Amino acid sequence: FIAEILSIIGYSINDTIVTFDRIRENLKAKKVKNESELRDVVNLSLRQTIGRSLITTLTTLFPVLALIFIGSHEVFNFNIALLIGLIAGSYSSIFIASQIWILIEKRNIGKPEKKKWYEEKEPEELKIKGINS
Repeated sequence: FIAEILSIIGYSINDTIVTFDRIRENLKAKKVKNESELRDVVNLSLRQTIGRSLITTLTTLFPVLALIFIGSHEVFNFNIALLIGLIAGSYSSIFIASQIWILIEKRNIGKPEKKKWYEEKEPEELKIKGINS
């Protein structure tokens, strides 16, 4: 049971992180001034990542379905739970998580950015003698 739950959570979190990372990259490229622009950025990000998310889910779904139909009885319950979790996790990552993020983030549109207590620097290239000299 614990393995089922951890597998389902892992797939869902992975898809959500990939989607939010794409949203973050697209937000850096465009300054958002109103809610419709924020929705446009999120929709663009979802269109860019939906193919990857569906392919990842389908490549896991095919073996799970094969194990359901031709696998042994001992792993049947595990595979059913994994099937339901894969479908629910993909749905929540693509359709629910980004919409909740929009609801939360639209409150911050137009507010000045808070000063950070640390400096953001671009990472410097590490020079190692003999390797990149």
